[in-house]
Amino acid sequence: MTALTPHEYPTLTIDLAKITSNTRKVVDACASKTGQNIRVWGVTKGLSGNASVACAFLRGGASGICDSRMKNIAHMRASGVEGPFMLIRIPMLSEVPDLVSHADYSFISDLGTLKAIAECCTQMAREHRAVLALDTGDLREGFWPDELGNTITAIKEIRKDNPLLRVVGVGTNYACASGVLPDDANLAVLRDWSRALEELSGAPCEIVSVGGTVCLNSICESRIPEGVNMVRLGESLLLGTDTARQITFDWLEPALEIAAEIVELREKPSVPVGTIGAAAFGETPVFVDRGTRARAIVALGKQDIYSPDHLVPLDKGVHIVTASSDHLILDVADMRPAPCVGDVLRFAPRYPAMLQASTSPYVTIKLV
Repeated sequence: MTALTPHEYPTLTIDLAKITSNTRKVVDACASKTGQNIRVWGVTKGLSGNASVACAFLRGGASGICDSRMKNIAHMRASGVEGPFMLIRIPMLSEVPDLVSHADYSFISDLGTLKAIAECCTQMAREHRAVLALDTGDLREGFWPDELGNTITAIKEIRKDNPLLRVVGVGTNYACASGVLPDDANLAVLRDWSRALEELSGAPCEIVSVGGTVCLNSICESRIPEGVNMVRLGESLLLGTDTARQITFDWLEPALEIAAEIVELREKPSVPVGTIGAAAFGETPVFVDRGTRARAIVALGKQDIYSPDHLVPLDKGVHIVTASSDHLILDVADMRPAPCVGDVLRFAPRYPAMLQASTSPYVTIKLV
């Protein structure tokens, strides 16, 4: 059987130098704006734990690497990335042995899981550091504020026979599941739990962590309370944006670009002909009648990026109309010069498109 000829497109291009530069700028901002020595940890989950991206974060001064998948952490460690590594998705009981073997830190929100990790540390004679995940209102993962007393009591019992488990801090996440932003009230919950942990251990918390690019704005405006010493960032370092606040950081650069090849080009009406029903993914599309227009189709579909709303055309005169599983349909009537079949069009991905493109086996990853 004849092997397929390698095809370049669609391509997700990752500019490692820009990621390093963005990281360095953010590390400097976190030091100068707060005076609190807030350490930046780079989040690689948006690019499926790409080892080169992790190294770019570390070259820019990131203190460690966060990811949500054990498979990604194991891959990065096997690829020679130094770490340290933190698993930021709550671990499954079934992956506790891999967690203790490959990750230095983990976010924990279940006392049964914490006990299993402690016992595994003892069996493996290996230390592991746990960070208590707090739900400060976003209603994602984490201990609820009124669980503080019972949790501290349970930690004492768990560690009594398993000293290789260390509970080193607390952390929370913003604007992920419900869009809740950091404010004085929810940040105070973080402070209360960190003080309780300090009383338990008799030493300052190693980690008081906030996550989500939305926190960068608060840091730059000096609105992060004393005691917070870690921020977990991905979107800002990769794309220079904050989806939660719908802003672009003008002092950071977008480091990613998606490119796709034109496979069809012809004049067509801008409104479908016939009775409109639901499209293949269940939605009922709405079209604006702009007359007959030049339409291009590129070989990039929902199987690669799912929603065309998460792509921003970089070529002037290109407008996204809709997408199917395999095709992105574009209005190119305003392009100058007019495009041809075989031409390549470029798009800036927003966070969801980046995440989806990095996981698609049909998208070529190109590092520059």
